[in-house]
Amino acid sequence: MDVVSSNLNSVEVLPVTADGVKTCWTWGKIKVANEKSLLTAKQVSDGTWRVFRKDYLEKIDGSIATTLPKSLWVEKEMNNDYGRRSLQELLGDSIVEFPKSPFLINKIVEVGMGKDGLVLDFFAGSGTTAHAVLDFNKQDGGNRKFILVQLPEPTDRTDYPTIADITKERVRRVIKKLNDEDGNGKSQDRGFRVFKLAESNFTPWDGSIDQSPEALSRQMEMHIEHVRQGRTDEDILYEILLKSGFPLSIPVETLQVDGKTVYSISDGIMLVCLDRNLSMPSVQAIVDRLPERVVFLDEGFAGNDALKVNAKEACKLKNIVFKVV
Repeated sequence: MDVVSSNLNSVEVLPVTADGVKTCWTWGKIKVANEKSLLTAKQVSDGTWRVFRKDYLEKIDGSIATTLPKSLWVEKEMNNDYGRRSLQELLGDSIVEFPKSPFLINKIVEVGMGKDGLVLDFFAGSGTTAHAVLDFNKQDGGNRKFILVQLPEPTDRTDYPTIADITKERVRRVIKKLNDEDGNGKSQDRGFRVFKLAESNFTPWDGSIDQSPEALSRQMEMHIEHVRQGRTDEDILYEILLKSGFPLSIPVETLQVDGKTVYSISDGIMLVCLDRNLSMPSVQAIVDRLPERVVFLDEGFAGNDALKVNAKEACKLKNIVFKVV
């Protein structure tokens, strides 16, 4: 027999609070009809009956259910005193006047993301966010990552001249502390990289200058050595990675190939050689590793056009993308 739902002979019943106030249901009729197996009724202490939703420790997707977070967090661990204490334990000095508590950020991370999330903190300060994420990963075996951004604001201190110096040192010490706690056991990957915003490592071609032969000649002379003075190979490498579409967190391994330093990106997908004195044997040794693409510094060919053409052809024979910067 089919049962047809209708309002005929229906009586509206509203939930009533302990002080007699009628409230409303959180589920509608359709949801109740579809998910009534999740509902149960229990008699409470005042003798009345109330409807409850069943909660299971393990969800359908296999994750563990948690209680809903409170709207107001007033636990003592959330206050700045705990933030100051945790910073003092690491650096021997509170340094920052009102540091956030790692417990507070830990709670936010717990509520807001899973085990593989990415946290972005645009006002890193003393590095509480990194501290909390690293601690939480240790607690539940997570693989959360963080990006911290902090301007080098001066502190008038000699040990930590800028706020950014405090941030970096705190992250280093948290990682050391957690690694020491792990001892000889298997530890998590807790590495981090520090980058500073700067202009390009390469002198750009200025298309707005006077197009006279003299002006063009001067600019061409400037581009004979187009890498800016004082830039390291690592500076150049990470600009190449960004312009090639790789994230800054990509695994990079340093290799020695035929006496040349070669950077292997993500297990050899791309090889980068910034050596200033290339030869065909060294180029061929790099090509024989069969990366998807290879990058050389133009300065490495020292104006030897024949060597550059041969290097390009060697890559072409093995379907490798050849790039010179």
